[in-house]
Amino acid sequence: MRVMHSLRSGDGRENGTNRPRLPLVSRSLLPHSPTPMKWPLNLAAAPRPRVDFALRAAALSLACAWVLYRSGTYPTVTEALRYGLFEVASVITTTGYGIDDFSMWPLALPALLIFTSFVGGCAGSTAGGIKVIRMMIVGKQAAVHVEKLIHPQAVKRVRIDGRVVPDSVIEGVWGFFAVYVSVFAVLMVSLMMDGMDQVTAFGAVATCLNNLGPGLGAVALDFTHVGAQSKLLSVLAMLLGRLEIFTLLVLLTPSFWRR
Repeated sequence: MRVMHSLRSGDGRENGTNRPRLPLVSRSLLPHSPTPMKWPLNLAAAPRPRVDFALRAAALSLACAWVLYRSGTYPTVTEALRYGLFEVASVITTTGYGIDDFSMWPLALPALLIFTSFVGGCAGSTAGGIKVIRMMIVGKQAAVHVEKLIHPQAVKRVRIDGRVVPDSVIEGVWGFFAVYVSVFAVLMVSLMMDGMDQVTAFGAVATCLNNLGPGLGAVALDFTHVGAQSKLLSVLAMLLGRLEIFTLLVLLTPSFWRR
């Protein structure tokens, strides 16, 4: 079961050189940049989420490039920047393209990129992960809660681009977040019970549930050597991730079929 599209062999390079094509980065990154969720408030004209997304992606790319260059993984700054930018764009949009095995990169870069896949793209895109807008709401709600602890009488609401986010949306986001963490833990423990080590099990669940492609450990490139039971669990994780968990859980609920 192949999980990563490789761009070696020239189709991911410029004119047969060792430079990954930067247009691929823009084509994969821009369609997945965050746009507001479609709740009754019309935030479609708000450009700030796109700008924030681009700035964070650029900052992460620069950080990866700096580590890759300082560690000697790539000999020049431009080469480190190209590889860092491409891999960050591929991971954060969960397109699955790869021009190098980032699981072999130094220090904390492999874990950092895997955690980036949890963020994913915009709410309406085909990207995997929790999605940027949900992460924004969770972060803003946490900040509001901390402020209320300091000022109990304060009236604070979660706002995005100056508009109040409905309570029903916040409840839905927290519900999704709780179920996501629970499903991730159950699947990871199940894979470990089937003989996977901790790093491989974490990478397998992350790449399948986030619909990413490359993972960590023994599943950094593919799942060909994984046992049948682990493959079935990985397929379940992919279905849960692609259908955003709730859809599949509803279909598995007996009360849904009694209606």
